[in-house]
Amino acid sequence: MSEPDHAQGPLRLCDFPPVGRDEWRSRAERELAGEPLERLTRRTRDGLAIAPLYGPDDASAADPASARPPGSAPFLRGTRARAGWRIRQVVDAPDPAAANADARGDLAHGLDSVWIRLDEGLAAGLEPASAAARPGVQVRGRGDLAALLDGVDLAASDLVIEAGAGALPLVAGVLDLAEEAGIDPSGLQLTIGGDPLAALATHGRLACGVDRAFDGLAAALAELARRAPAARGVIVSTIPYADAGADASEELAILLAGILETLRRLGARGLGVEVVAPRILAALSVDRDLFLGIAKIRAARALAARMLAACGAPVQAQALAIHVEGAWRELSRFDPWVNLLRGTVSAFVGAVAGAESVATPPFTAALGLADEDARRYAGNTQLLLREESHLDQVIDPTGGSWCLESLTERLERSAWARLQAIEAAGGLAAALAAGTIQARIAEQAAASAAAVACGRTPITGVNRYAILDEATPPVRAARPPRSAADEAAAEPLAALAAAFEAGERAALFARTRDALLAGATLPAILAAGAGAAGADAPAVVTPLVRRRLAADFEELRAAGALPVALACVGALAAIKPRIDFIRALLASGGLEAVGDAALHADADAAAAAFAAAPGPVAVVIARDDAYPALLPDLIPRLRSAGARLVAIAGRPREAEAALRDAGVDLFLALGDDALTCLRTIREEISSPLADPPKAAR
Repeated sequence: MSEPDHAQGPLRLCDFPPVGRDEWRSRAERELAGEPLERLTRRTRDGLAIAPLYGPDDASAADPASARPPGSAPFLRGTRARAGWRIRQVVDAPDPAAANADARGDLAHGLDSVWIRLDEGLAAGLEPASAAARPGVQVRGRGDLAALLDGVDLAASDLVIEAGAGALPLVAGVLDLAEEAGIDPSGLQLTIGGDPLAALATHGRLACGVDRAFDGLAAALAELARRAPAARGVIVSTIPYADAGADASEELAILLAGILETLRRLGARGLGVEVVAPRILAALSVDRDLFLGIAKIRAARALAARMLAACGAPVQAQALAIHVEGAWRELSRFDPWVNLLRGTVSAFVGAVAGAESVATPPFTAALGLADEDARRYAGNTQLLLREESHLDQVIDPTGGSWCLESLTERLERSAWARLQAIEAAGGLAAALAAGTIQARIAEQAAASAAAVACGRTPITGVNRYAILDEATPPVRAARPPRSAADEAAAEPLAALAAAFEAGERAALFARTRDALLAGATLPAILAAGAGAAGADAPAVVTPLVRRRLAADFEELRAAGALPVALACVGALAAIKPRIDFIRALLASGGLEAVGDAALHADADAAAAAFAAAPGPVAVVIARDDAYPALLPDLIPRLRSAGARLVAIAGRPREAEAALRDAGVDLFLALGDDALTCLRTIREEISSPLADPPKAAR
């Protein structure tokens, strides 16, 4: 390549001759010392390859929708011909009064919207969930709802209530409170979104059954369409599935299947696609994978638009509104300040991918209920991206990227194939009842957990760079409210049950409102139709198992710090990297390395140092070529000094069998299952001693 002539003035792009793909490959492989470029290819959890280099040919087969402007069907590049997004904050304090204070504080601090997450037990029509993976507001009746919304301007606030199976009573309650405050419901912009199937998958049960839950949702949506036409009444959320470990393709397939199931069931109750589709809000989770997250949001819009078009939705109703939330599954209890950076990544993904709204989880969300400071940090993360970094000034900044266009197309195809499998099984409700969705997600979660265990998926502050004596930021106690059912609600509840029994869907809203005003609780209202003629039995499925990626390592550390003695033999320059690796590995399991400051010249010195160290576990650190001569002499001495378990740093494959014969119990090597090794060490230290302590010898 010839050098441009700098003397001719400032450089221009045309001053550089074109560089072909073969030239890029050749240069890259020289930098890799002859290794093929494919060595840098990585795969997503879905199995989609992300190559190190992309060009025009990689996007040649991409969807032609990528050439259409934002705001045009199928909305790949965004549902609006303008940039920007709403900054939302999740409100989940169990006490409605505390949740109200959080919501009002968030709105006062410059946020655009709040997302109220109902307690998952109440969302299923049951009692509050005492052992829920994630907290939620305990709105049991009209009094709690009034306390939750006290002082919140319903006419001016962008409010979302995630209602689960409880859309009917919540819509009735909110509309009643709005009219009581003198607010014309026709101007309300809020969302009171029912999502019975997500509630079923999360909790495992619905008190009223799936059919009656959709009866209630249909009545609620019909009332919103009549009195509050700008409000949304359906949420289709994949966040519980993502919390359980669903990969991107699975999450998209479940989103589409949830939309289809909702359209079918509400259509059978007299609500056409033109009524339902514009009132759907989709909720997705975004994790650490920046490129995949962007592609997932773009693919969700394009797939949903095509599917809704096939269902007969008008063009504007095909524009799916998408809310994005940073992945709870990615958060860590230890070194939680790193969660601030994780939240920044998820907010960035939602912003540049054109999501309608984004919620950043507070950095202490894995520890407990976030205090005001943690909530402010979460909101300010997005305010900084919008107000200072100006991410709201460009529409679809990632559009045209060969990598992202290719990844989006391949993700669409993978998700569509999985959707077809769900539909072939009878739809989302049938797949949940059969347990196939839960089983598939469990397999994906197990694969993710294995990647964390062996370090392929790093979690900073947990399985990488752990700090044993770190401080913990404060969180609030999650105090539930005190409330009880009012016996005066018996008669209205009987009338509501009769309306279900007679199939009088038009009367359901009025009967629900009467029951609320009489003091009935949400569980009582949702259970009113459970015994109606023709109702399905209370739905029971295997609930999703939601678990954060860091939880296994956190459980080890939460059990307390234990000492492990290091026996370092050799020159520091030769074994320093191994010492650092072992210290970091042990710290990730709550194990404190002792004795690593001393370097020993031979087996005698190492064994003597171990005899004076605490604990029955020794980790020998030396060069691979030193182990064959060192260990047959050292290990018997360590056993005599009280070692019940002897591990070594590294795994010399060619000598592994001989070293095991010499007495090595455990190999600690990069890429091995670190979690199992750490558990083995902790169990040995904590087990009852078969021999007297060292000090007694």
